Amino acid sequence: MLSKKLITVLAIIVFAILTVPRLFLDYGLDDDAYRSLIAADKIIQTGIYSPSRLPGNPLFEYMLSVLIKWDGCVLINTVILVSFLLSILAFYVLIREHADRYILTILFSFTPILLVNAATAMDYIPGLSTMLLSYVFLIRSQCVVAGILLALSVGFRLSNCLFFLPCILFLFLNKRSTTQILQFGLFSISGSMFIYLPIFLKYGFKALIIPKTYLTGSLYLLKTGYNAIALFGLIGTITLIIVISINLNKIRLCFFDFIKTKSPTFAVEIFTIILFILLFIIHSDTTSYLIPIIPFAYLFISRWASNVYLIFILTIVFSYSFISIEMKGGESGKRSLCFKPSHGIILQDYEFRKYFQHLRNNIANINPSNKAVIMIGDLEPNITYKNLNITPVEKSALGIKTASIIDADIIFKVIGKNVFLVNLLEKEGVEKLRQDGWDIFMFPINVRSTCLNIYNYDPYKLGVKNLF
Repeated sequence: MLSKKLITVLAIIVFAILTVPRLFLDYGLDDDAYRSLIAADKIIQTGIYSPSRLPGNPLFEYMLSVLIKWDGCVLINTVILVSFLLSILAFYVLIREHADRYILTILFSFTPILLVNAATAMDYIPGLSTMLLSYVFLIRSQCVVAGILLALSVGFRLSNCLFFLPCILFLFLNKRSTTQILQFGLFSISGSMFIYLPIFLKYGFKALIIPKTYLTGSLYLLKTGYNAIALFGLIGTITLIIVISINLNKIRLCFFDFIKTKSPTFAVEIFTIILFILLFIIHSDTTSYLIPIIPFAYLFISRWASNVYLIFILTIVFSYSFISIEMKGGESGKRSLCFKPSHGIILQDYEFRKYFQHLRNNIANINPSNKAVIMIGDLEPNITYKNLNITPVEKSALGIKTASIIDADIIFKVIGKNVFLVNLLEKEGVEKLRQDGWDIFMFPINVRSTCLNIYNYDPYKLGVKNLF
């Protein structure tokens, strides 16, 4: 008993070390975090909700509009962390009858990608916590509460509506009354529709269109595979494949047993995993889209894996926080396959957030030339959001066709310098600026890849240089 208490205390200390310091390092690396903050600012300024990107994350951005009034990132990141603690509590409730509940709870709590997002101003963790809480109340036959919580989860992230189908299957397999099924359906569907009503009134069903990817064929498959492996890391993924292979007979028995018993919880686990994987295959922009499968994958694994295997999985998965194998070689736009040791994703998150914090604070000290334009790509909101070292100016300030400047209503100028920051430039924009005597620079992250794959030009060949 003493050893469990000691392990619990150590786990809490390690958990705090891995999360609390990052609460103070801005809002995270995801550029969508800053777009959500901009949407929240617009709510405060105008009283009208304008989604950061379609289909929007209305509940999350409304929440940000309340929290952001206190300014700074600490409160927002802390609320996200609290929502992660709620998801841990919900997960524990789901497995509290399991003999291995202690190991499973630690495994869930220390899954690196969850820890990364637990201190980031994104909607993934609030959406996950309300989804798991919805499932908890569904199991307890409190269908109204479960429906409301699922509606909140969908309000945080629309893709969470997929969980509605496993929930309905659960109710049918559990032979719940028609009234309970209708209660859950009514409150989850009507609640979700109410939250998204302003968006649908303005954009219609266009809001539901999944954004097109600029990668096709083998390139898209490679990207999807890379992002899928990044969920647990290369070593973690290989470990899971090996453990599954060794336990194939036990896994088969689980499915045969389901055919006989029609276990509602087993159906929820498998159906949820399948649905979110299918969505990820269609739209695999970021690994975090796979977050909803994590608790259900662990619930499934607990059905056939022994304590020894669970501890082994926990050790390997948790190590991904500190060390990983990087498979991307080369540079943006010209990648090659490689296998080299790298820092794990918690360390990377901390290091890159410190780096971008330094970059934001020192952008005014960057002096690439007397007359420079810097393409910063998707990182534009990360660098420009409430940055006192730069000021917004009209696109026309550069003297080129405004259509040549991509994905920004305005551009930014470093205060006191003839240095401009833009998202991206079309090829003709780069050529015109170079003719007019401007030096063009770019951040070495993603910009070249986007220019090559979407806008069909190599910035290097036009004289664009890396800023660093």
